[in-house]
Formats: sequence, structure tokens, C-alpha cells
Amino acid sequence: MKEYIKYLPEFLGDFNEINAIDKAENTVLNDEWERFHNIENNQWIKTADDDGLKRYERMLGISGGGNSLDVRRSALLVKCNNDFIYTYYMFKNYLNNICGEGNYDFEVNYSEYSVNINLGLSVKFLYDIVENYARYIIPANMAINIQLKFNKHITLKPITHQKLASYTHGSIRNTEIK
Repeated sequence: MKEYIKYLPEFLGDFNEINAIDKAENTVLNDEWERFHNIENNQWIKTADDDGLKRYERMLGISGGGNSLDVRRSALLVKCNNDFIYTYYMFKNYLNNICGEGNYDFEVNYSEYSVNINLGLSVKFLYDIVENYARYIIPANMAINIQLKFNKHITLKPITHQKLASYTHGSIRNTEIK
């Protein structure tokens, strides 16, 4: 934070009037620095707050109302990163940027002209977004199969029954359990 008194000659610090002015000016300077940092952060999707994300949503025609900041931020990143030519590696990079590495399985069956994408439960909120943009990016002659990687019995084997007792059958299947 900047302090007003540091910009004045030292002997002025002895006057009560200057110290009173310093206190008043410091609040104004601190407010301005805070606004500056807020504007600087809102320039980028990854550091934007609620107001910055609303601005991006208006510009890109996305409605993110009611969702958390992370979900809205992910939707905006998907929208901004979707202009590329389809190749296997570009689409895999696209999924890495949106879902994060290890949160999905991606397979192309060239003989069947199909693409299989299995999303992990930690990114299940991105299902609709990935589905819409996969159809936009992947060539029209390829079938797209998008599914969630639900919990299976084998993945739940190391978890105790006592811990699983707090879940319902449906939530055991649909919730990421660690």
C-alpha cells in the first residue's frame, strides 16, 4: 500500500494537519489501489471475481446464473478455447484444459467412426458443456458417446461399510468418494 506522507518532505510529518490529511488520503489511496487490483484481476477469466465473470458472460452470450464461480469460469474457458481444427491431439489438449488430466477417458474408434468420452464424477458438472462443444468440434460423420464414470463395486472395495453407510445407493454411484 502506498502512504501519502512518504511522498512529502520529512519535516512536514511533524505537523498535526499534515498527519490528518495523511490519514484521509491513505484511505482514498488504498481504495484506489484495491480498485486497480480488482480491474487487473477481472481482465483474465482465471482470476476474475463475480462481476468480471458476469461481464464475460454478457460478452459471450452465456448464462451462468446460480452456478458457483468455478463452474461459470469453466464454462467461459470452454467457450473461449473452442476455436480450433479437430485433431486427436488438439481435442485431447482441449479436454485437459477443461476437465484436467486424469478426470476423463478419451478414445477414438476409427473403424466405427465414433468418439467415446467418459467424464469423471469430479467434473460431472461439465457434462452438458463438453457434450455441446464436442458436437461443435468433432466432425459430423463421427458418433459421439459421452458418459460419466460412475463408481463401480471394485473401486469401492477398499472403503469400509461404516463410511458407505452415510450414503444412499444412488449417491454411492453418483458421488466422488475419497
